[in-house]
Amino acid sequence: MSLVRNLKIGHKLGLIVLALLLPLAYTTWHYVQKYAVAVGEDRLALQGLDHFYSFNEALIPLTRHGALAVAERATGRPESKVPALAAEIDAALSAHLEFEKAKGEDYIGRSAADALAGEWKTLSASWRQMPVGEVRSAHDVLAGKMLVAIDGVAETFALNRDTDVAVLYVQDALTMWVPDTAVNMSALRATLIQKLSDGTALTADEAAHIGALKARVKLAAENVVIDVGKAAERTQDPAKKQALEAVLSGPLAQMQVRHLEFDNWVASYLKGEATDLNAQSLLDRSLPTLEHLHEAEHGLLDPLKVHLAERLATAERSRMLGFGMLTVMVLVALAIVWWVVNGLNRGVLHATDVLGKIEQGRFDNRVTIEANDEIGTLLGGLERMQKGLGERIERDRVVAAENARIRTALDKVSTSVMVSDADGRIIYMNEAVQTMFRTQAAEIRKQLPNFDPERILNSSFDGFHKSPAHQRSMLSALSGNHQSEIRLGNAVLRISASPVSAPDGTRLGTVVQWLDRTQEASVEQEVRELVEAALAGDLRPRLSLVGKSGFFEALAKGLNELL
Repeated sequence: MSLVRNLKIGHKLGLIVLALLLPLAYTTWHYVQKYAVAVGEDRLALQGLDHFYSFNEALIPLTRHGALAVAERATGRPESKVPALAAEIDAALSAHLEFEKAKGEDYIGRSAADALAGEWKTLSASWRQMPVGEVRSAHDVLAGKMLVAIDGVAETFALNRDTDVAVLYVQDALTMWVPDTAVNMSALRATLIQKLSDGTALTADEAAHIGALKARVKLAAENVVIDVGKAAERTQDPAKKQALEAVLSGPLAQMQVRHLEFDNWVASYLKGEATDLNAQSLLDRSLPTLEHLHEAEHGLLDPLKVHLAERLATAERSRMLGFGMLTVMVLVALAIVWWVVNGLNRGVLHATDVLGKIEQGRFDNRVTIEANDEIGTLLGGLERMQKGLGERIERDRVVAAENARIRTALDKVSTSVMVSDADGRIIYMNEAVQTMFRTQAAEIRKQLPNFDPERILNSSFDGFHKSPAHQRSMLSALSGNHQSEIRLGNAVLRISASPVSAPDGTRLGTVVQWLDRTQEASVEQEVRELVEAALAGDLRPRLSLVGKSGFFEALAKGLNELL
């Protein structure tokens, strides 16, 4: 607390403004941080979609390539679409490696991405020499590894944790159910083609395996539709809702129709009721499902990237707005502090300047009051104080001049005068009383051994009495003029004491007039003795002229001549 008390008023005001600003600054900073997190998440999601796109562009052609490769190996008839699909896979994997290199990112490990490209290169060069079962399993293994890579993308780039539920459903459809549908459809097609090509009867285990693949494809395809439907329900933006509904009513609706036809055909095959049991018929029935799925994927991915880019731009603008608001708040607070402190300092410095001039004895200073605030009140009080002080000092000067004249007169009068304060301390002695005490010092010491005429000033009246308590009591109770006569040695001194009081009756001190009657008393004694001798008939005694002067000398001569 002492540290705060010692701060200047500007610093104290700054602390007050800071204390008031902190909650608002904290709220604004929290706002900025919120959008900073949103910016980071959206950037990460956009990068993740780029990675996902490059992998998925390889996965979808790979699933189709696997089915056609199995069909070609099973029937011995070349499939015309195989080279184009292989070129698509090569381009997608090369583009992914270049994308990682350009971004400087290696989220699954460069070696893992290189391994996928290497395995595909080996498979594309050797599948025509493999048995049908190995072709199918090799494609399934590579597709599974790509699916793991896609899952890694979704996890690393938080494509499955978006705070916007609509976006989360779209991401879930793209990163989970679309790849899952494609991979399981590829496995189902390859398994069916292989079985149709060997011409043997369907075993129970084979039927169970085909049924499980059929169920997984159906589940994955249905979940794609469900997720997109939920995303459309929760989307608030009309344009985005319309785009999602277009995907639902367009490619996904067509995918459902064509997949239902294929699913019914597989069901009839498992029951032994299907017709057209050949690889080409199977491919013709299954391919539209994948084509419409791929079309739906692009219909979801491109708007999602646009949405995330717009959301990123909005978050960046909001973050910059927050920074701007915080900066403006700080600048406004500093401006307010400067403005108030400058006003306070101007008033305080003006008051300090006036006080300095008053200290120098100037009481005609101009006091400028600029505002009707506390500083203005202070300056108004200073102006009144200056005026009152100047008038009082002028009165005191007049009184002091009068007192000086009176003191000068008292110093020179022949009457011995002494003044004490209310406590009996001697505060004034004129020249006559000082001379009297110096003249009678030897006689006074006969009764008061410690008497020193040079140390009377500032001493107490008590020193002139054998009973100080009695003397103090008498002076304090004094209400009028009191006269007494004291004899100290051969010195006879008459005292006339009067109280000095203020107009309100407050006791200020005592004024004492001293009269040295030593010579007068001595003459009176001699005259008394002379008169007594004359009355007794003895006319021989005479008054001594030694030590007498003036009236007493004339009196002594006159009496001596009379006798």
